[in-house]
Parts: sequence; structure tokens; C-alpha cells
Amino acid sequence: MRYLKLFAIVLLLTPELLSQTPSGPLSKKMPQLRFRGSAVEALLCIGQTFQVPLGIISSDSLLTNTQVSLNGVDVGLPSALDSVLLSVTSYKWSAVNNVIMLEKKDTKLANTYLNIIVPDFEASSDTAEHLSAKLWMTIELQIDPKRGGFAGVLHPNAADKVLPSISLKNKHVYEILNWIVAENGSAAWIAKPWPADQIQDLGMYDLWNIVFYSPAETDH
Repeated sequence: MRYLKLFAIVLLLTPELLSQTPSGPLSKKMPQLRFRGSAVEALLCIGQTFQVPLGIISSDSLLTNTQVSLNGVDVGLPSALDSVLLSVTSYKWSAVNNVIMLEKKDTKLANTYLNIIVPDFEASSDTAEHLSAKLWMTIELQIDPKRGGFAGVLHPNAADKVLPSISLKNKHVYEILNWIVAENGSAAWIAKPWPADQIQDLGMYDLWNIVFYSPAETDH
């Protein structure tokens, strides 16, 4: 029998945790933040509440299996992120332009498909989900130019608004995903860091998902 070890932590966001003075998206504060659930749900709640796009590289089940509870007032974005990661200390966060990226400290991004460089990614105005699918097809054809076609069903979402046309050159896959969620403004991508040589037969949802935020709420 397989046992899943659950960690529980109740965090009070104190003034000491709010002492940083960051700029840009990191300077955002919320009058109140309350949440109880898994670590990955807490991160998405933070992204939704602060309206900050996220890129989450989930290497294992820790983010899903770890339970957290947030309860704070006058909460800053860095403090909120740090508070979640107190219970998943093998993960770290960083700000990449306007996107907050989260990954395990020992993730070897260079060995994964997320680090594949796409020489030329162009598309006319379209939704994030359709651009995501185009990106998946692009890298699959880059790996196997003889591939005949693609099949699959996209999951429409009311928050999946039409984005501007895109023309990116020599960008990593994760950078294009960051562009997509940043342009949407209310979304995150969650990916599994498969080795680049093992994705040939995998579908888009085996690699990553685009998650769209609901209207921001501070009480969950």
C-alpha cells in the first residue's frame, strides 16, 4: 500500500515578514489573505488575489500533498509566497519580468523540454489556450519534423481572452509560456519537467496546463 505523507502548517503573516520593500508586481499588498488547502492551490490563490501570472514547475506531488493555511492582514506578495514555501522548503520562487516562477531548488531546467529553444514562434491574435496548443505542436514538430498530425480537445474558458499577435524568436519554451500568461494577466501555467528526449508521444496536457484565475477574492 502506498502512503502519501501530508504536511500541515498554519501560518500567520506577521509584520516581520512584511518588512521587505520590493518594487513592481512584488510591491503589491492585500488588506487580507485567508486560505486553507494544498500548497499548489495556495499559490494559485495568491496569483489570483494579487492578479500576478505564475509559472509553476511541479517536479513531484509535494505541492499537491502539502496542506497550508494562510491568515494574514496587510499581506505583501513576497511574504505570501515565502509563507507557502515554508512548508515546501525544496521549492523556490523568482520574479521573471512580470511572472512569478516556482520550481524545485534542484530542478535541472536545462535537461527538460521547457528549455528547448524555439527559433521562430509566430501567431496572429488568439486565445491563451490556442497559443498554448500551437506552442506544443511547434516543439513536437521541432523534435519530429515527420510527424503527420495532431489530435486533441481544448478546454474553453470564459477567462481565456484573445491576446495580441505574437512574434518571438529564439526563446525557450518556458519564456513563451510566460509571455502567454503575462499577456492574459490572470492566468498561470503548471508544467511537469519531462526530459526533452521523452516528450515525443506526450500530449499538451501531459506537459503543461494553463489555469485561468477567477475574479480576485481575498477570502477562500
